[in-house]
Amino acid sequence: MKLAAIVLACVLASCAAPVRFDSPSGRPEVLADLQPAEVRARITNGALSDGLSLASESSQQLVFERPMDGWARTMYSSDEHREPVWRVTFTLVEKESGTRVVCALHGVANPHTANEHATDRTATKEGGSWADAVRKWTIQ
Repeated sequence: MKLAAIVLACVLASCAAPVRFDSPSGRPEVLADLQPAEVRARITNGALSDGLSLASESSQQLVFERPMDGWARTMYSSDEHREPVWRVTFTLVEKESGTRVVCALHGVANPHTANEHATDRTATKEGGSWADAVRKWTIQ
């Protein structure tokens, strides 16, 4: 049954055209008219309020995770580790006109293990939705 679900999901995923983002990086991004510290605070507050957990941070990146459910959990789980996660990375770059935020989304199997495998899902509808979330969080 699990194999049939995986095959079906792969077939459906292969039919979906990648989303193209009209941005310098080719990824979903936002230019917020705020200082980086304010953008970091708003992204952190919004992400935590939306059920994500802060996995790591540096001066220019925020990384959040959320356990997968539904079809994604079936596709990404393994015998070794049955708790795959969505990993969302926000890279912040200070510019004269504000703060540029570049988003990336990965589906991660076997997270935080030696056998971790991350699949880039940025060029999908779900990947683009994170730029919309940043807009919502920073324009409040």
